[in-house]
Amino acid sequence: MPAIKAISGHTGLAAARRYLERDGRALARDLLHFSRIDEAVRQSGRGVDDFEWDVAMDETRRANGNDAPWRGRPARTYKHYVLSPDPRDGVSLADLRGLAVRWAEESFPDFQVAIVYHDDNEGRIPHAHVIVNNTNLATGNRLRDPDPGLLNGRLQAIARNMGLSHFEGRIDAGHPDTRKRASRENYQRVHVGRAEAELSSRGAYSWVADIRSRVDVAIASSRTERELLGRLSRLGVEASVRGDGSDWTFSLADQPSRRVSGTRLGTDYRRTDVLTRLAARRGEALLPDGSVVSVEEAARRAIELRDFSELRGLSSAVAVIEETRARSVEELVAAAERCDEPGVRERIDAAAALAREYGMLPKRREAARRTGHAQRKDARSGVRQSTQNDEGRTGRQQPELGQDRRMDGRPR
Repeated sequence: MPAIKAISGHTGLAAARRYLERDGRALARDLLHFSRIDEAVRQSGRGVDDFEWDVAMDETRRANGNDAPWRGRPARTYKHYVLSPDPRDGVSLADLRGLAVRWAEESFPDFQVAIVYHDDNEGRIPHAHVIVNNTNLATGNRLRDPDPGLLNGRLQAIARNMGLSHFEGRIDAGHPDTRKRASRENYQRVHVGRAEAELSSRGAYSWVADIRSRVDVAIASSRTERELLGRLSRLGVEASVRGDGSDWTFSLADQPSRRVSGTRLGTDYRRTDVLTRLAARRGEALLPDGSVVSVEEAARRAIELRDFSELRGLSSAVAVIEETRARSVEELVAAAERCDEPGVRERIDAAAALAREYGMLPKRREAARRTGHAQRKDARSGVRQSTQNDEGRTGRQQPELGQDRRMDGRPR
C-alpha cells in the first residue's frame, strides 16, 4: 500500500528546490496551479523544467501577507509530503506521476503545488516529493493543517482505483468515525491490518480476511440478530457477545484459537453498528429471500473447497450492493455505466455478474419493487415465507425472536 509522510516548512522555498533538484537527481516534475509558467518560459527562452517554482511560491505568500509570524510563532510557509508506493507493486514513473498528480489535485485544488520525483533510495523505487504552498489562491488565506487521515484515505482510494495495493479506512469524510482520535481499529469502517494486507496482496490465505468475508455474506442475508448468528454458524463462524454487549468476538468453528473482535475488523462489524444497520432495514434483508439459500450454498462450497477468491468475490458483491443500494441487476449495470473510474467500474461489473449467476437480485427494477413490497408486508404481519428455515426444512417459518428484541439483544 502507498505511504505518506508529512513535513512542515518554515522558510522560503529556495533551499527546498535546491535539495530536490540538485545534481540532476530529479527524474521529473509536475507543477500545478502556476498561472505564470507560460509567460515566464516565453520571456526567458528556457524550457518548463527551468521554471522557478520556488520564486513563484515565495511571491504568492508575500503578496498575501502569509510570511508573517502567526501568534508569535514562525509562519508555516509550506507542507512537504513524501508519497512512497508499495515496493511490491513495481510502480512505474508514469503511474507514480498519475497517482501523485491526482492526489494533489483532489487534496489541494486551490494551492500551488510542485511535485518532484526521485529514485535515490535502496532498490531505486520511485517516490514523489509534493510541495504545497501555504496560500489559498482563491481566498488568500493560509493553509490549515489538513487532516492526515483524510489525506491518507484519499491516497488509498486512488491507489485502489488504479489497481494498486491499498487498505480501506478514513476515505469517507462524512462518516463520523473519521473524526475520532483513537486507536486505528476504532476509526476505520473496514480495518485491514498490515499482516492481512501483505498476505492478501500475495494472494495468500488470511484467516482474518476469511472471517470478514463470511461475516459480510451473513449480514447481507439477515434481518435480525438471530438470523445472523444462525447463518454465521452455517458458514463455520462462531460469534460470542463480549462483556458489555457492544461487540462480538468471531472465531472459526474448526479453529477456535483464531479469534477476532468485530471492532478489529472495522466499525462496520461492531455488534452495536451491525444491529443498527439491521434495524434500519425495517425487516428487509439486503438480499431478497429467494437468493439467500443459493448465496449461502455458494459460500459454503467455496469454504469447503478452500476457494477463497470465490468467497471474497461474494463478499465484495454484497458490499457493492449495499454501497450502491441497488435492488436489481439492472440497477447495478446502470451504476457501472455511470462510473468513470475503471477500478470501481470493474468492481461493480463483477458484482453484477455474481448477482446474475446466483440470483442475488431480481433482473429488473419492477421485480425488485414487488419483492420489497412482499417482504415489508410479511414483516408487518410477523410471518415470512422462506425457501428454507433455520432447521433446513422448507415451508413457512415462525416469527423471529430477534424481531422482539431491543438493540442490545435483550428481550423487551
